[in-house]
Amino acid sequence: MENNISKTYLLEESKSGHLVPVVDGVYMHSMLDPIKEANSFAEQYSDEIQKNPMGIVLGVGFGYHFHALIEKYKLFHGDKTQWKLAVIESDPRNILNYLEYQSRIFPEMVSSIQIFCAPVEKLYQDKLFLDLLLKKPQIIPHKPSYQKDLQYYHSVLKFKRNNSMKSVAPLLNRNLKEYFQISIPENLDYFEYLKNAELSDHWDNKQMFSLLLQAIAEAGHAEK
Repeated sequence: MENNISKTYLLEESKSGHLVPVVDGVYMHSMLDPIKEANSFAEQYSDEIQKNPMGIVLGVGFGYHFHALIEKYKLFHGDKTQWKLAVIESDPRNILNYLEYQSRIFPEMVSSIQIFCAPVEKLYQDKLFLDLLLKKPQIIPHKPSYQKDLQYYHSVLKFKRNNSMKSVAPLLNRNLKEYFQISIPENLDYFEYLKNAELSDHWDNKQMFSLLLQAIAEAGHAEK
């Protein structure tokens, strides 16, 4: 599934004076007050955010929902070193317009969000994306973005849901040398090697290391 490039992209002013993108005829935010809408959106995820400091938003829109979500993460988890918010966006044009507009208004917000924009298969080959998945983030769909590019986001979630660690693990498995910065002999059973080796000191986050071992175990033994 490739990225979706929008055919039309317009900006209209809401009644509150905020600009709202209209992408292929779909309004990305409320034409009454996108800030108020964003606050209500974030409130719906309060319980999930309180329980989980990691989140992935599906869809950039114009980023109003990011500001509201970030305030929730700050409220429940404090400094941004204690939480992580990322976004998956199907259309590179949406990202460019969002960055151009919001970086002038909320520069701190823009720097606090990690952006992923790639075909689904490439997403699951991105080490930063895989690292985030291993932390089991909360999935937060931005409804207008999600519905506009339904096929793309379904592919992202279907890939994750159907294959889970079994698809992620082989990708990590093939890159263990680079990940751990150690020498692993060719044609070796990586799972057996890792299981018997004291390698946790090579991994910054020991919880992630444990999840990685579990992932490799599931993938390797499922394939045998």
